[in-house]
Amino acid sequence: MSRSRAVRWIVVAGLAAVAAQGTALAADPVRLTRPVQATIDDLAPSRTYTAPSLVVDPEDDDVMFAATAELRSRTCRLLRSNDAGLTWRLLDALPSPTSYPFCSTSSGMLTQTPLAFGRDRTLFYAMSGWDTQDGGPGGSVSVILARSTDRGASWSSAVVRDARGKTGPQTENHSAVAALAVDTRAAGQDVVYVGWRAGYPQAAPFPGGLRAHRPPLVAVSTDGGKTFGEPVDVSSFYKRTSTSPTGAELPLGMGFTAPSLAVDGQGALYVAYPAAAAAAFPSTVPPDKLPMVLAKSTDRGKTFTVTEIGEPLAHNEGVQILKWTPHGGEQGTLHLIYEDKPDQTDRSADRDIYYRRSLDSGTTWTTPQKLNDDDPRELRVQVTPNISVTPDGRIDAAWWDFRNDPGTFVNDVYMATSQDNGATWGANVRITDRSIDRKLGVWSNGFDIRQPPGLASTAKVTTVAWDDTRLANAVTEGQDVFVRAAQFEAFGAESSTAVPYAIAATGGLALAGLVLLLFGRRRLAGSPVLPPTDRAESLSAS
Repeated sequence: MSRSRAVRWIVVAGLAAVAAQGTALAADPVRLTRPVQATIDDLAPSRTYTAPSLVVDPEDDDVMFAATAELRSRTCRLLRSNDAGLTWRLLDALPSPTSYPFCSTSSGMLTQTPLAFGRDRTLFYAMSGWDTQDGGPGGSVSVILARSTDRGASWSSAVVRDARGKTGPQTENHSAVAALAVDTRAAGQDVVYVGWRAGYPQAAPFPGGLRAHRPPLVAVSTDGGKTFGEPVDVSSFYKRTSTSPTGAELPLGMGFTAPSLAVDGQGALYVAYPAAAAAAFPSTVPPDKLPMVLAKSTDRGKTFTVTEIGEPLAHNEGVQILKWTPHGGEQGTLHLIYEDKPDQTDRSADRDIYYRRSLDSGTTWTTPQKLNDDDPRELRVQVTPNISVTPDGRIDAAWWDFRNDPGTFVNDVYMATSQDNGATWGANVRITDRSIDRKLGVWSNGFDIRQPPGLASTAKVTTVAWDDTRLANAVTEGQDVFVRAAQFEAFGAESSTAVPYAIAATGGLALAGLVLLLFGRRRLAGSPVLPPTDRAESLSAS
């Protein structure tokens, strides 16, 4: 076969593959793009990024943002994609104010960098804040809200809670900021809610000598995030107590808890958190005494009414995500996802991912549905879930999953989808293309800095982001942000991402044919031109 005929054959085959991809999309609702290294702009060998929070521009589905903490420099960063997550840019502007330049903390399972959009495309970014004078992450840690009106090119900021200068029993060491919600329907300006787990390391002990006092706090801004009032201890509205091993009566909710926030269409604020006693461990309160709590406020966080969500939880670590959507009826739907293992008493054993919903503003809830579909006899662990909902009502859930772990401490990200407002869920989809080696990096590896996988959903795609160690080694011990999209719709000709996504899904055959057609077998001058989705694999191979 002549070279010209071979080239034509490759081009035809590549274009046919693209066409076949479009046909396959119509038959199979999920197609995965090739993973990309979102933090490719950072060339430092020791770069160490957390799993990011993701949001979609409310006026342009192709524009996405990812907020992540870079742990070596201790700074919060923002990534932006203009092509629905296919390529990413690490923006130069730092959201932290110069007086509180550092944001990373030892967060356990908590979110460090929640993002949310307000009206007029204002982007809000909540984070911890401290400087060396504050004593580092173990010292006085404040809470900061940054906002940008130019898609992350510049930032202004407000101190949500200032811990600086407090000493003795007044010392405040606030944990990683867990939640951010914005009421864009309020008259005048956005109402912004920031939630976190407080810390008072030198506070007077409770009866019996128990010290841990880490209640869920919520601070409110009624002027679009410019100023905040005093934070409210949501657990103070929950009057249930429990007897500690010392015989002391202790309030539930004052222990190792963090809130998740959601705002409904009428402006009501919902706060979900697991109850816990002051010492935060099962020696204080038996696991079957710890329910999930829902607090609701209709006066912008001044007061709350508190209910318990169903039966008590057996194995919750304060990792839950609450979302509200207008679908499901006049009151919309509250969606709750969390980890639990109700049929086990060993808290160190297996965990599963559960979902439940409420169609009546939290008054009643459905029976918990287990979302992970691995073999329960193998006791593989699933933890730290996230949930995202599209404007048209599709629900996506993602979590860390150890079902492929052969005992070498690796995990993956898996996803499940509901097309009927959470009534039923489809089969699990493995998002990661290779298991993540957790012997490298900081994910529960000496530092225990981990948070849910990033998740953002549009009608066309669900974008999932995670921290990955594939480009690290035992010397660098780094982590990158990797991103992959699950494609639910074939892109039309009007979409700027139609061709790149087709190329990513078919392995670049069409592009390879075009390159051969134009250049034959000549060596290209300079660096080879690769499709964006090939960049991560090129780096890992070099």
